[in-house]
Amino acid sequence: MVRPLGPARVSRTFYFVEPEDSSGSFLKDSGAYDRYRKRSDFHMTLSKCKIPLRNAEQVISDHSNANVMIDRKHGTTRKPCIKVRRNDHKYNVVNSCNGLLCLSEPFFNDPAVVCNPITGEFINLPEGSKPENEKISIDCGFGFSPRTNEYKVIRMFKQGTPRPNRVAEIHTLGAGSWKSVGSAPYLATKLAFPTYVKGVLYWFYDEWSSFTIISFDLDTEKLQSVPSPHFGREECRNVVLGVLGDCICVCHTDGLKIKFWTLNDSGAQNLWRKNISIDTQDAGRWPYGSFKPMKYLQNGCLLMFNSHTNAFFYYHPRNHRPFIFLKLRGFKSDFEVFSHVPSFISLKDILVGKDVEVLNINSR
Repeated sequence: MVRPLGPARVSRTFYFVEPEDSSGSFLKDSGAYDRYRKRSDFHMTLSKCKIPLRNAEQVISDHSNANVMIDRKHGTTRKPCIKVRRNDHKYNVVNSCNGLLCLSEPFFNDPAVVCNPITGEFINLPEGSKPENEKISIDCGFGFSPRTNEYKVIRMFKQGTPRPNRVAEIHTLGAGSWKSVGSAPYLATKLAFPTYVKGVLYWFYDEWSSFTIISFDLDTEKLQSVPSPHFGREECRNVVLGVLGDCICVCHTDGLKIKFWTLNDSGAQNLWRKNISIDTQDAGRWPYGSFKPMKYLQNGCLLMFNSHTNAFFYYHPRNHRPFIFLKLRGFKSDFEVFSHVPSFISLKDILVGKDVEVLNINSR
């Protein structure tokens, strides 16, 4: 999923990006292109959708008070122009789970909405406890509990003075309030890359000497630290969390190598295994920065996104020339990407109560 960015953009419009052949058979070994160059004969489909507008009531009020534009030459009226401001009306995306998106307000990252961009349905989340310092940023995530068959949102923030603790609250979709689940690990900086995999939420926390992975089990509602792969400090600069297959994945770029580690959590211990190691030494000019895993295709092909070039990369390990560079046309600005699998899940079918109003952006 792609979202255009810009200093003045509200960015309600998202684009689902999907290869025309999701099996990966388009990656044929051909001498028609170098190891690192654009493919002109490859196409990806773009499907448009929208998310809710933050503070929509304000926009509706402005619309009713807007001046009607009159075309004096032709004696006709035109639709009024309504200003939508980024600071007032934009949502940030927290993460995706089972075709649903959790959205947060942009300043302090407080979770506010859960929506299905395919159906247009969305619900507003109730307000949680207010941090004593209202300018404190909130860490959050959204996921599904297989045991209880419920969708839950978690928020964590500092509370108390002069030595604050970090508290954690969860909200089950359809309930009327948040409940405390105890304390959260005390961290000096924000958690990054909230990622949902098989009933567990994961976050990445970058410390000065190493990095830590925090997990939240949506069945037991317990937070804990997860042992991370052993990297040197120099290797922690370009690290991201993602999903590879059905496993949580750590991807880090170390010089000319891109390494992917997956977590095997089926046993008594959490074990990391180096699943993929990509050597880019013979790829010619190679962009620096982090690479985010987007999709692991059926034949072992991997789609990655590079934030520095704002472009996608396909890697096919069995091809003689394994790298394909993909730049989306029609985007004049930068954009952000999310791993998201669309679904037609109705929010009306997953709420635990009946007192929550399910809204729809298509009916406004």
